[in-house]
Amino acid sequence: MINIVTGKINSGKTSKLAAIYQFNNEGDGFVTIKVMKDNVVTGYRAMRLSTMEERQFIIRDSVAPAGFDTVCQIGPYLVSREGLEWIERETKAMIASKMSPIYLDEIGLLELEGKCLDRIFQELLSTEIELYISVRNELVDRVLQKYHITDYRLM
Repeated sequence: MINIVTGKINSGKTSKLAAIYQFNNEGDGFVTIKVMKDNVVTGYRAMRLSTMEERQFIIRDSVAPAGFDTVCQIGPYLVSREGLEWIERETKAMIASKMSPIYLDEIGLLELEGKCLDRIFQELLSTEIELYISVRNELVDRVLQKYHITDYRLM
């Protein structure tokens, strides 16, 4: 079963995903925490739910340090190769240990293009593990179609 937390931009999808994890007190996964400076989003940090460990995941190009290792980009935002590899490595370990449910924030435009979290999301979909993901409401139909998802619940 795939549980999809959906809503508009800045509607609280990440907070809801984290709250569901805290309420259920089982499984593991990742949410992305918005980083702001002077009312401007400067990036996102990936946070592992079970340990609250955080790593740089996405950074605005205007504040990226020299030599920032970018794996992909959407608009002014650069995705960290190191951050993505950390999420993939830890999620693969969760899969190997049959952890359930697994939380992943968020499946969006990059994934629809086969980038960013696409690989690990496809790997998760090939398992029987219960998933909680976040998806913007205007992308839900496209995500369902691309990934051939039929067993899901919108939240």
